[in-house]
Amino acid sequence: MATSAAWGQSTLAPPRQSAESPTGVNYRSGSLSLTEQDLSIGGEGPAGLSLSRVYSSAVDRVGPAANWGYSTDG
Repeated sequence: MATSAAWGQSTLAPPRQSAESPTGVNYRSGSLSLTEQDLSIGGEGPAGLSLSRVYSSAVDRVGPAANWGYSTDG
């Protein structure tokens, strides 16, 4: 929280805008993030199941599949 010039008054910081391009490149860090849905069964929400692959160049792990992960919903 930032304090204004008038004593005792404070202002809230403005909300952060998205810093990511439509292609997944983060403008601030230069990292790339991609998500691709591979499987979806039964629709969205608690009645369905989905499996997605996730890639992030910002992950600091070593190995052939270090920057890849997955996410499941359902």
